Amino acid sequence: MIRLDTFLSQFLLIAALMTGVGLGSATAQASHETNLSRSEIGVVFMPHGADSLWNATMRQALLPLSDHYVTVNAFGMANPDIVEAALRKLEAQGMRGAVVVRIFSLENSFRTATEYMLGLSDYDDSAPMPRGMHTMRRIETPLRVVTTGGMEAHPLLAEAMADRARELSRNPERETVILLGHGAGQDEEDMHWKHNLESIADYIRSKPGLPFRDIRVGTWREDWPDKRDAAVAAIREMVEEAGVDGGVALVIPVRTIMQGPENDYLDGLNYRLGAGFAPHPAFLRWVASEIEEGMAELLYR
Repeated sequence: MIRLDTFLSQFLLIAALMTGVGLGSATAQASHETNLSRSEIGVVFMPHGADSLWNATMRQALLPLSDHYVTVNAFGMANPDIVEAALRKLEAQGMRGAVVVRIFSLENSFRTATEYMLGLSDYDDSAPMPRGMHTMRRIETPLRVVTTGGMEAHPLLAEAMADRARELSRNPERETVILLGHGAGQDEEDMHWKHNLESIADYIRSKPGLPFRDIRVGTWREDWPDKRDAAVAAIREMVEEAGVDGGVALVIPVRTIMQGPENDYLDGLNYRLGAGFAPHPAFLRWVASEIEEGMAELLYR
């Protein structure tokens, strides 16, 4: 397993080589061209946020990154008041730039709202905005800001999900891995979720030493009652089928952290339940890669 500090060193070296300059001269060039240095760029972590246990678990999962970056948290679904408070903390610490990392399952989750509030784009009436949750507004800040994020079917997420299955496994030839996501109300968007899950399933199938009986995927569509009942029934059927001939289902919530509604929706069935992306070494490496992508944009654009 690659240590985080080693991963960051390798990432910076590759970035420098791609620009055709050494690390020292790359920093000098960025400072000359943008008048901004790495030490002046802070990081805002913007996950979904939930109850106190969820938030505490996410904070703990992200904590190792504070050894490498100046970080603040902004838990919430693109709430401009919370994001503004986080940016003010970075301003108070002398930062002149910020990378806002959206820690969500999909790349487009709250992207429009985040870019709008940060002044990175104009309001797009055709794009999804979190109406009814927050009053969207611009945030005035002297910081130069970019935003990154969205896990999709990232190889590091797939690596972590393979580990979750491995942790639960006792006799893979009799086990069916079931990868479950949140899903969406619109059928086309829900298919996007399932496509990501299938990509992760293909990754697990490719790993030696994990000869599972089967790997299946499903979405709960949990926020849409008119879609949810059929989705829950289909997933329950998967779990029941996995139990045929002495088999068992290994249920893996493909989420940023912890678990979803599995215990409620699968009540009375036999299965083993895993956990989401964080905390896991691959989660830290994914967040670090998002931070470095944002920093590179600020330094070299």
